[in-house]
Amino acid sequence: MTQATNAMLLQALEMMQEGRAGGRIVPNIAALRKLPAQGSLNAVVLGREKIGDNDGGVYWQDIHDKTSADNGYTVIVAQDGMRWKLAPAGTAADADGVSVLKYGAIGDGKHDDSAAIQKALDQNKGGTVIIPEGRYLHSGVKLDGSSYNGTKIICRGEMLLRPRKAEREANLQGAFIGLLIRDCENIEVHYRGDGNRKSQPVQEHCFNVAVAGAKNVRFPTFFCKEVRGDAVYITQSNLHQASPLAEKIYFGKFDVENSEDDGRNAMSIISGKDIVVDDFRSVRVGGKVNVMQPGGFDIEPNTDFQIVDNVWLKKVYIDTAGNFGLQCFGQARNRLGGNVSNLRVDDFDVRTRCDGRSSALVCFRHCRNIVLKGRAVMANPNDAHHVGLMLDNVDGAQIDIEVKGGLFAALASYSYQVNKAVVNLTATEYRRAALTTAHVSNSDFKVKAINGGRRSSALYTRSWGSKWSSGKAIQSNTVYQIDSPQNTTRGDAGVINDTLNGVEFKGVSFSGGNLTGYAKEKAMVGFGNKVRLKSVRGMM
Repeated sequence: MTQATNAMLLQALEMMQEGRAGGRIVPNIAALRKLPAQGSLNAVVLGREKIGDNDGGVYWQDIHDKTSADNGYTVIVAQDGMRWKLAPAGTAADADGVSVLKYGAIGDGKHDDSAAIQKALDQNKGGTVIIPEGRYLHSGVKLDGSSYNGTKIICRGEMLLRPRKAEREANLQGAFIGLLIRDCENIEVHYRGDGNRKSQPVQEHCFNVAVAGAKNVRFPTFFCKEVRGDAVYITQSNLHQASPLAEKIYFGKFDVENSEDDGRNAMSIISGKDIVVDDFRSVRVGGKVNVMQPGGFDIEPNTDFQIVDNVWLKKVYIDTAGNFGLQCFGQARNRLGGNVSNLRVDDFDVRTRCDGRSSALVCFRHCRNIVLKGRAVMANPNDAHHVGLMLDNVDGAQIDIEVKGGLFAALASYSYQVNKAVVNLTATEYRRAALTTAHVSNSDFKVKAINGGRRSSALYTRSWGSKWSSGKAIQSNTVYQIDSPQNTTRGDAGVINDTLNGVEFKGVSFSGGNLTGYAKEKAMVGFGNKVRLKSVRGMM
């Protein structure tokens, strides 16, 4: 008994020396049940019933567990409801790696643990560093350079982003970052974070994690909450000049949620290559941070020299009040397709509660070779500014989408050309048109339009303003199949080419489809004999 007691006391002494116990040493389990949550997140119990009876150990607070029952040993429920969990045998060196507690971290959510976490990473390069249970206030923690290759971080507790002290406080070229992974390879992070949203200034450039010019970075799990800026920001090594891209970045389960509408994006990609996300979820990210923010997922190079190539999202759920949800806004607008290429989204469900403001919920501009399948839902189907799907300066697209609501359920070409687009659209409860097009070429549009608003049409073609060199947008080598019989909609026209700002047609045809039930002059308005008709019901 004496030997066991001495071993426990030695362990307690070691914890106190490392700042882990903080004097929270109790004689038995009964005393642990009375121990309040406030204070150190760890406690040493010297025995089950009395000191030295060999059933004590090191316990930690599981702040995420509100339901586990007290079993008298591995799980102890305190009087204040805190669940104390028996830690695995060992000291500050975890069986799976080295704990940041060994380097002076406290994990109380108040003390700045940045220096301790950085020291743990610096002294265990290429090894595994553990963020134990607790909340670790931090900023500017870095894996910066090839000396960190092979490093692994496991978050069992939360990495809590420290409040930005001043408007210009920055640790990455103007941005304020919690964890930076730059110019290193073969990194693995099991991330759990908190953006400390309510304590941050009203500024969008506060990011929990940034990946800059790193390669082969894996996030098997990425959980984050309460973000003011972005949960993760992916870019090249140097934000302001051509430099190595972030490459081969993988996310397994990616889950970001705010308790109220706020923040910029769950994920922003400025430049990068070969990026894969298995399961993407973003809830209530996107609101007003000085100005309206996108919300959800955003590819947005800042300059022409930045590129994004080969991004694959397998499953996506986005619920946002931002003015976008699933967005790509490339650059290099002087060339068809811009500087973003090869984007694939297998299954998306994007919803907006943005009401009364301009919104393009699923929006792809200045990009090439995109494949999309999913659905977009507007909170207010009659809002005059909403667009479900927007394509502009797109070269090569295969899209299968259902859209509910919006002024236009889908818009292809506004300021730029859309080329080689194959779009299968089912649209319901739109206000003005299921589909509107301007300068499109070599494309194929299949539209099933149901329950449009009063005086709506299934297709509306128009030259927007004076953006085109000839004064009018030109449509060429494009096929439409419009299925919108009058008895399925409140609209009073089938398809309309705007009488004042219409487009010109070269090699455009309507094939199949159903426009039955409209008055003869309302089935096709403004097209005359400028398009070919092939087996269109209601027109033959």
